[in-house]
Amino acid sequence: VIDTPTGNTTITAGSSVSFTGTGSDPDGDTALTFGWDFGGGAVNRSVEDPGAVVFNTPGTYTVRFTVTDSLGLADPTPDQRVVTVNTTPNLVGNPSFETATSGWDAYSGSTIARVSGGQDGAFSLEITGPSPAATFGTNDSPNWVATTPAVGTHYTISAWVMSSAGVGQAKLKIREYLGGTQVGTTTYSSLKTLSPSWQQLTVDYVSVRSASTLDFQIVDVAVAAGEVFRVDNISIRIVP
Repeated sequence: VIDTPTGNTTITAGSSVSFTGTGSDPDGDTALTFGWDFGGGAVNRSVEDPGAVVFNTPGTYTVRFTVTDSLGLADPTPDQRVVTVNTTPNLVGNPSFETATSGWDAYSGSTIARVSGGQDGAFSLEITGPSPAATFGTNDSPNWVATTPAVGTHYTISAWVMSSAGVGQAKLKIREYLGGTQVGTTTYSSLKTLSPSWQQLTVDYVSVRSASTLDFQIVDVAVAAGEVFRVDNISIRIVP
């Protein structure tokens, strides 16, 4: 098993992830050998605990940890993690709710809670909708993009969503404000029908004014009262 990281993780290119693992054999053939396949993101290792591994190239890498016993029999279902490597820093200061829900508020009568189990890390944000059914979700508060640096700044914005019940549809909503007045048009990602599996929502936005702020919401277009969905691994990044 992979001990660390405890879940999928996202980093900026040039950063490292600490990897440790544990191996055992139920038959007692315990002269074990270890193999870490970093999916092309880093040089493969053949130790139990490789420690800090640097990922220099942007991309998405599936890391697999395989243990082989003294008879040469390898684990047929090796443990794995997904490492996402981005080019620019994430402007969202609390993207994965590992310690708190700070920076995010409920709106439209919903409630929010930090819960165990996430797409990236050990936790995610659970959002429960109101009754009767209405569009609801979470809003960044205060806005993670407090001041746009220039007209034409290109942002790529994403979040992962899921619902154990598999009902409702989710989307991202972006609005730009200057002095309390909306400028430009409201921009939405494509709607995705929620399912028990994590899905990524993405949208691009280009600022129309400088020194403006971006309001960011993740919404569920509910079909039933009291719908529940979860959000994790949220990012806002400037495209160079």
